[in-house]
Amino acid sequence: MRQEYLQSIRFQLTLLLICLLAVFAGASVYALDSAEKRRQEQVLVAATANLQLATNLMRQQALDYLTTPARDYPTYYRDVRLYYQDLLRHMDTFDSHLGAGGPVPEKPLGVHAGRHHAVVEAGRSWSRFREGLVSALGDDPETPRLEWAVEYIIDHGDGLEAATRALHRALEEAALAGMSAHQRMIRISSVTALLIMLVAVWWLQSRVLRPLKQTSEGFKLVAQGHFGHRLPVPGRNEIGLMAESFNNLSDRLHALFMLIDRIQQAEDPERMLTIIWPDLETLVPMDWAGLILASPDGAAATLEHAAYRGRAVRPAVRWFTIQDGQLRIALSEDRPLRIPEMGDVITPSEPLQLEEMLYEQELHSALILPIRGEHGNAGALVLACQRSNAYLLSHLSLMTNLAGLISSALRKTVLMENLVISAVEGLAKLAEHRDPETGDHLTRMRLYATIIAERLGEDPELRDTVTPQFTRDVYRFAPMHDIGKVGIPDHVLLKEGKLSDDERGLMNRHPMIGGEVLRECEKQLQKVGFRVFQTAIEIAEGHHERFDGRGYPRGLQGDQIPLSARIVAVADVFDALTSRRPYKEAWPVERALAWLREHAGTQFDPRVVRAMLDSLTRIMPVYERFRHV
Repeated sequence: MRQEYLQSIRFQLTLLLICLLAVFAGASVYALDSAEKRRQEQVLVAATANLQLATNLMRQQALDYLTTPARDYPTYYRDVRLYYQDLLRHMDTFDSHLGAGGPVPEKPLGVHAGRHHAVVEAGRSWSRFREGLVSALGDDPETPRLEWAVEYIIDHGDGLEAATRALHRALEEAALAGMSAHQRMIRISSVTALLIMLVAVWWLQSRVLRPLKQTSEGFKLVAQGHFGHRLPVPGRNEIGLMAESFNNLSDRLHALFMLIDRIQQAEDPERMLTIIWPDLETLVPMDWAGLILASPDGAAATLEHAAYRGRAVRPAVRWFTIQDGQLRIALSEDRPLRIPEMGDVITPSEPLQLEEMLYEQELHSALILPIRGEHGNAGALVLACQRSNAYLLSHLSLMTNLAGLISSALRKTVLMENLVISAVEGLAKLAEHRDPETGDHLTRMRLYATIIAERLGEDPELRDTVTPQFTRDVYRFAPMHDIGKVGIPDHVLLKEGKLSDDERGLMNRHPMIGGEVLRECEKQLQKVGFRVFQTAIEIAEGHHERFDGRGYPRGLQGDQIPLSARIVAVADVFDALTSRRPYKEAWPVERALAWLREHAGTQFDPRVVRAMLDSLTRIMPVYERFRHV
């Protein structure tokens, strides 16, 4: 805080003004004092001139007195009245300046120059001269010995004259030195004031005017659409803080518009979560983001997509009830909701609620942003942070302003995608009903395939391939594996006996027919910016390929077969073996697993079979719940 205050423009400008005022005040005080001293020096010089004049007059009058000395009493008394009185006045002049016994403090020379050696020497000379003169005059002031005094003045006046002349010269030199010092100080003060003013001009230009000009130009650039433009920060002063605020504003505007652009360009919800992460992270703090979709009746919600620190992750929990909890409040009131501390709002319940799931992942604060659908709230975008109280009211206000935009984009990606997938799933179910295979085959098979995919995602070698999106696509598109059967004639598809070679060839075309159907759907969706059915195409075309290359329709081998198709192949056969059909009874699970082990490496991918065997604890509950025996 102190460092910032020292760097502030207010402090520095005040300091410059104080320095400038101090120089002017000091120069003014010095000039006044110096002028007074020069006046006093002139007085002293004039006083020494009077002393010199008095010395000269004493000598001249003494010489004049000797030319016409008094020879009678009348003449003597005349000289006492005239000459003696002049002599006393001259002595008073010296006494008034140098004192009767040397310099005295109350005398002008004693006050202002008493310490000068010339004054001291002049005082001593006058003291000696006066003592001798008084002695020559005698003790009776009424009858002074004028001739003796005159002779003393003539004999000793040279010394007093030299002393007064030296005093006059010394004081003149002191006055000249004082004048020179005065002029020198005036020049120094002027130069110092000029330097301070130059520093002030430089400081004003470099620290105030130039940054203000750059700030003004920066605002013009931002106004013209150059979002992200940054200003140089001159320091921690007011303009530096203003530049930092401008840069933050510019960065936020840039992030905001990039966020809008990325939202509009996102092809699917999961990609949208990851692609907008860097820009959204500059606007609000977050460690986790999730997309939740509400059921049509509004009683439950599904966590469809999740991302942690910019990377898509597999949701820890998929299903939530929304009759209670913070999610219900946000959706029912149709407003973004801020949760400062997750632990304060948790109400343990069964099944697990959203806030419990977030808290278990050490996420302590969250924002819930409702997503508007055609007939009410379709779900919510949830942002969460590991820090408590991470979301301020400003974040809530910002997300409220962005709610319409994000809702629109999510509707375009999520709801449209689900609508298209639902329509194609309906087609897949139509194909299933044309087949004599009955029961919940599609439900069981998609759950088996999803469990196997999640298990494979734990393999370090497949972690980059089996992403949460891959697993979700397997779940969504596994039921479409036999969608091509809609193109098989009934007399072939529903034939109870053995198929002829021609009929078998026709039946074996259903993977290609399914691929063509889904490719046409993908082609139409690409026209409006969607890419949905790539995994569905791989499953439809590849689920009858064999790992050893003897499958159909293309005879692909090993890793040439898409992993999604290899997973669905195992799940499909396992369900077919363990389910009752018109032409066979359901196999026991142990027999079906043994058969899968036997054909691992030939018909099936060994890693997929192993993943299924490792996931039996999850697969068996699905089998028991939806079994068809």
